[in-house]
Amino acid sequence: MTGERKRMGPAPTDPYERVMRHVARQPNGCLEWTGYINAAGYAQLPVGSLRDNTRRLVGAHRIVVEHHTGAPIPDGLVVRHKCDNPPCLDIAHLEVGTRAENSNDMVTRGRSNKGARNGRAKLTEERVLEARRQAGAGVSIADLARSAGVSYHSMHRLINGKTWRHVA
Repeated sequence: MTGERKRMGPAPTDPYERVMRHVARQPNGCLEWTGYINAAGYAQLPVGSLRDNTRRLVGAHRIVVEHHTGAPIPDGLVVRHKCDNPPCLDIAHLEVGTRAENSNDMVTRGRSNKGARNGRAKLTEERVLEARRQAGAGVSIADLARSAGVSYHSMHRLINGKTWRHVA
């Protein structure tokens, strides 16, 4: 019977039930979404009605937290992934917090795009250390900037620790 779809029964209308139909436990311990993932790596589901124009996309991780807490997530708060795995929907790996806490998580766990991980960076951590060493030995900032292909201002801020602070 080629071309026929397997019938799974009627689709559930409850968003949480819809989410849980598309998860699988992974070897890393996460309960991962197996459906569509957006560009940022998160599962999103349409909720609401087209008829009354209330349809919108909602993060599946938000649906899971709201189901388990029995309350909506307060305005201004986000769902943080303790496992750093965006498609994970395991309630034990999710917690509500502020955007600042979420950003701090990213930095402290080494997931931020600072330094050479930034796609627009012209330098590497090694080149920064070398420039600081050379500046300490008396090479002018102008010469260092020219050889590195950056502006005088950028090199000055790098040498004085205003930028690339994570490089010691």
